[in-house]
Amino acid sequence: MTNDFDFSGALSRLGEVLVFDGKVTQVKLAEALGIKQSSISDAKRRNSIPSDWLLKALEVSGVDPHWIRTGTGPKYRVLSDEPCGALTYTEIEKRITREQQRELTVSELMEELACRLPEGASLSINYGG
Repeated sequence: MTNDFDFSGALSRLGEVLVFDGKVTQVKLAEALGIKQSSISDAKRRNSIPSDWLLKALEVSGVDPHWIRTGTGPKYRVLSDEPCGALTYTEIEKRITREQQRELTVSELMEELACRLPEGASLSINYGG
């Protein structure tokens, strides 16, 4: 890491994704990482986040290591079984938009309507199809 690396910011972002019970402390973060609290102090002195910590955050919550280090770019890395690898946030948004714009079949529409009706209500539609 360079001298202008924001260790406190990176540590805060790491805690944000690994500590789920209240205020992030070094003790809670160390527990989440499976390390001693003194290891966090050592990393702070070195001004460096160990790669094992970044890998743990990726494994546990899908958070992009670049986001932890810099606070920029997408927060989450979306993993995929697709041959091209991980889908980007933009690609996922495009797929969702295409799916939302797709016209429903009559069966899909009827299923959706049935799900939204109050319990005990019924709906009858006559159509020429």
